[in-house]
Amino acid sequence: MSFGIIRRQPAIGLAAAAILTAAFGFAACGDSAKTVPADDWVTSICDAAARYQKVSDAQGEKIVALDFSDTKASKKALSNAFGETDKASDTLRSDFDKAGKPDLKSGDDVVKAFHDQFKENDTRSAELKKKIDGIDEKGDFTEQFQKIVSATPDINFKPKLEAIADKQADAQQVIDGIDGKPDCADLYFSTDSDSAAEPTGGSTPVAKGPTSTPAKTVNEKWVAGICTSFTGWVKDIDDANTELQTGLGKFDASKDSPKDLKQKLVDFLKTGQTETKNLKKEIDALKAPDVKDGAAIHKVFTQAGTDLVKIFDSAVADAEKINASSFRSVSDDITGFESKIAESFDAVGAAFDDLDSYNAPELEKAFTSRSECSDLN
Repeated sequence: MSFGIIRRQPAIGLAAAAILTAAFGFAACGDSAKTVPADDWVTSICDAAARYQKVSDAQGEKIVALDFSDTKASKKALSNAFGETDKASDTLRSDFDKAGKPDLKSGDDVVKAFHDQFKENDTRSAELKKKIDGIDEKGDFTEQFQKIVSATPDINFKPKLEAIADKQADAQQVIDGIDGKPDCADLYFSTDSDSAAEPTGGSTPVAKGPTSTPAKTVNEKWVAGICTSFTGWVKDIDDANTELQTGLGKFDASKDSPKDLKQKLVDFLKTGQTETKNLKKEIDALKAPDVKDGAAIHKVFTQAGTDLVKIFDSAVADAEKINASSFRSVSDDITGFESKIAESFDAVGAAFDDLDSYNAPELEKAFTSRSECSDLN
């Protein structure tokens, strides 16, 4: 019996916790951005752009697939889409800050230009949200949305960089580097790349996915419960991680203290601790599937829940013991923290290998057909 999708996903979700250590590294080492070769810097910010664009494209596809004759549903979907891209924007901003600055005389000015444009983007996003919230649900969605788009100023980082290049020629290296990566230029230099997909009216056929019918049998309810719990838990951890990365991106070692840095880590882990305890409660409350070895299969998951809680309990305790007398002491104390957590997560993920010894085609079929499991595939 193969539960590959379930076995892999916990390790992926849990790895989000390990990401924090690398993020803390930039803040703990000092109060100035690291200087890197300009080409490497461009590569880093373009990689960040690609991750953002992946989320933006996915949300755009959802909007295009809507039936725009239903204004209320379209409005809600559009609002949700912008909410997801806003989260991705926060991650992009954090990734940008962690990239440091290019080793150019204009390096500081280049970074400032990006920050200034990011601030303008924030204002644009806030105005978009306000306009979306104001869409009349009794009116025509396509007409109202097109009006919003036409009145929204374009996003383009290039003019600010060109203004710097006019005074400091080496800034042109950054412009040329981004222009040399078409996908990257589409985000930073395109005039419409940040707009959501524009509806054209009517409905777009959507491929049929997993069934969304209510779970009725014991097996369906067990599978739906397992998938719902793990999907929600992974999202909660990822959301907490995004919040952490955003906070770290705004961290200022000249104003914030080592204790502040330590507290960000503790708060993140406590969130993970709470969500993991909720995950365990949900799994424990499920009735074991009605298949051969159903109780044993269920025990693999309940034991995983117990082990995950122990990991976060231990991580919180260790984080609270971190020496916050200086940034260096914080950095030294979290050395090895990432590998310790990652090893624990890997051990839990490996425990799902025990499922391979069971034969339960009914459950396998449900895992691949239930809509609750679609995000785990």
